[in-house]
Amino acid sequence: MQSIYRAAILFETAGPQPVPRDYSSSLLRALGGIFQIESYYDQAKGPEGCPGSSHHYLRFQEASTRNILDMIIYHITAERPFTYIYNYLSRYPGAVIFCGDYTSNAASRKDSQISEFFAEEMKRTYGNEGEAVLKNLGNRAPPGFHYRKYPLYPEALENARGIITYTEYERHRMIRRFPEKNIIRVPLPYAGAGKKRYERKGRPGRGGSVIMNLGEIKSPQLLDSILDVLSVLKRDGRPVMFILPVKSDTERKRLQAKKNGGLKDILIPVSFRERKKLERFSRRCDFFLKMEEARTLGEWWQLMEALGSGKTVLLADLPEYSDLPDDICVKVRPGRDREAELFSLLSLLVTDDPLRTEIAARAGTFLQQVHHPDRVRKAMGDFFMDLLKEKRKKSGRKPTDVQRIQTETVNSLFDGAISSLGLENLHYLQKELVRMLKWGS
Repeated sequence: MQSIYRAAILFETAGPQPVPRDYSSSLLRALGGIFQIESYYDQAKGPEGCPGSSHHYLRFQEASTRNILDMIIYHITAERPFTYIYNYLSRYPGAVIFCGDYTSNAASRKDSQISEFFAEEMKRTYGNEGEAVLKNLGNRAPPGFHYRKYPLYPEALENARGIITYTEYERHRMIRRFPEKNIIRVPLPYAGAGKKRYERKGRPGRGGSVIMNLGEIKSPQLLDSILDVLSVLKRDGRPVMFILPVKSDTERKRLQAKKNGGLKDILIPVSFRERKKLERFSRRCDFFLKMEEARTLGEWWQLMEALGSGKTVLLADLPEYSDLPDDICVKVRPGRDREAELFSLLSLLVTDDPLRTEIAARAGTFLQQVHHPDRVRKAMGDFFMDLLKEKRKKSGRKPTDVQRIQTETVNSLFDGAISSLGLENLHYLQKELVRMLKWGS
């Protein structure tokens, strides 16, 4: 039965880290079982293949559009410090699905200098303590320092009616910042488990194993540690080819020089622009590696795809990944013994196909049971219904059972008319009638 509740979700899709299309489809599939959902995008229209109707976000400015909504949902990736979506949230409170890394974005810097925006955000959020931290840093920003210890969030989140995060780690951080708000964690909706097959034929190497890193490696020290381990494995007669995506041509040339300096047949740097090449490697590699935290939505989605690919994933044992059980991936503890542990685990995995197959199968089952949109819908539904109850309690209005039946009847009649006659303008009349029936106005 179609929901009597209507909601709009506002996406950020442009910018340096666009929302993955398959993610949008999975999320809208989950929300579609709770609301009659319409999506708004900061470009002409949403990605093809996504359920529900989509519009340019400028349509959301029409008062007639907003007034018939039971819920406004803001999807914030936090890739950019300033965007129209924060302005709307400040003016029209709603629920927020928050993902991404606002702190690192705010702290983006040139030549390791702290940005002026980051300094302002630290002072706004942490007051005197924030100023003391900035003074101790001496205007230099060591990677990771502020990210873990001093998380920042957009000021507009003060206006959120409730917040959804995709990790328990992020939920606890947000509770410390917004203790009075309703904040829940739901698994990231992912419907793609089991779709990709393990291609062994035509692998990109002559013997040995092929490992692909999930995204670039930001820490030079970490990269050197990984390459040292792979060099030892090669000397021991267990050669491993390492596929490393890189963003810039400068970085690719630097790594190519490193490869020519003694890492031949081990390191294969591939530009992010070479998408088809990266897709080919991802299909044909033996397993994936992710030794840094996933900070953006794109990185998290890539990790979901890797876990659902039928291949084993090696992860750093970080708080961000605490929601992933230890038996669906292989976790490497950070610290002094990282290299020794990585060597030991890789030595085992490159020679034990049955073990890799068993771990990958458990990962696929986990994604189906926990992350499938139909499973996520229940947790999201309970959350949104609680917010709707709070909203009705504050307004003092509550739809009766008779009004619910009338609403469903109107929806059914108008949907049939629109479908058979193509009278798209009836859609807006339908919305207004539904609003009147719900609240008796």
